Amino acid sequence: MGTVDKDGGPVYSIQKLRMPNISFGNDTIKEIGKETRKLHGQRVMIITDKYIVKLGLLNKAIQAMEKEGLEIALFEDVEFEPTIEMVEKALKAIRKNSYDIIIGFGGGSVLDAAKVLACLVINEGQVRDYVGANMIRKHGLPFILVPTTGGTGSEVSPNGVFIDETDGNKKLISDDKLFPDLAIVDPLLTLSVPSKLTAYTGMDALCHAMGCYISKKANPLTDAIAIEAIDRISHNLRPAVFKGQEDVEARYNMSLGATMGMIARVNSGGGAVHGLSYPLGTKYHLPHSQSIALLMPHVMEFNLTSAVPKFARIAKAMGEKVKDLGEEKAAERAPECIKKLEGDIGILQGLREFGVKKEDFPEFAEIVYKFSYRHIDVNPRMLSKQDIIKIYEMAW
Repeated sequence: MGTVDKDGGPVYSIQKLRMPNISFGNDTIKEIGKETRKLHGQRVMIITDKYIVKLGLLNKAIQAMEKEGLEIALFEDVEFEPTIEMVEKALKAIRKNSYDIIIGFGGGSVLDAAKVLACLVINEGQVRDYVGANMIRKHGLPFILVPTTGGTGSEVSPNGVFIDETDGNKKLISDDKLFPDLAIVDPLLTLSVPSKLTAYTGMDALCHAMGCYISKKANPLTDAIAIEAIDRISHNLRPAVFKGQEDVEARYNMSLGATMGMIARVNSGGGAVHGLSYPLGTKYHLPHSQSIALLMPHVMEFNLTSAVPKFARIAKAMGEKVKDLGEEKAAERAPECIKKLEGDIGILQGLREFGVKKEDFPEFAEIVYKFSYRHIDVNPRMLSKQDIIKIYEMAW
């Protein structure tokens, strides 16, 4: 939201928009062979998971690369919630061979793994040596990221998050060297995503856009991108969930909204929802996007009073008729819209339904403060540990 000048007005410092090169559109995956060639790739390592391989989603990509005469190898053992040990295993396999380009093809976990692998194959040491911000010394192999869900936005993010088995917590690796040389976003690759996963990843994408829109570090440029993402996601998530492969336009807009939301988030920070979600993934193994969906309405309710004008604008972007309402009443509609959207797509559920125990909440608050304070720091309303416990209780 900027600093304040001597006259009380906001002062924004926008140096550059941080984002990679992007190729967006239906059937853009057919260009991956030529794009790989442009990056001087010949021996290709594709990072993916077994589900993607089973669905046949790689077929078009492999055909396009074979047409260019490229040599292709697969690493398909990426886990749903990737661990540092899993990345170490893949790193050893890649270092044994002379691959010259990495392609990440899948959901957020796959893309996070691929970007870190591409960088660390050139840099010495172990994955844990690079936990933190700006720890990567040298640029790695060129790499391309291809998302297959309209939700995570990892293809345009310089971050990778992994579970560290030594303490069970999620650790962040963040560096601009983790931006891909190219992100290929083909909405048609998301058509086969099951409805429940579409719902959860869609809420993750919506959370990215909303979180950065109300972030302390938001600025007019990121606001414009974020509010457009909120509009597209909130109006297209229902048909994407219910019509599956039939509504190509809805899938297109979900993919576009997810990419836009993450671009805004990278340039203005996220918010408390992501920080609070991590303990649910490590303790109860809930998928990241599911944890986000379970917590999001309650964090937004907590944040309401700190950003009333912006919440009013969110409600309008989500389709609420707020013209004749006062700003505060309009703002109150935003959390209600989130709950209604989650109810409509069948994911408005309490933590108790997934076996989460209330006695864990104080420990969760400690974990959030220790490992995810960066999310709390940019949240528009400061959260104490007791506030965090209350939000978990609201979500329970």
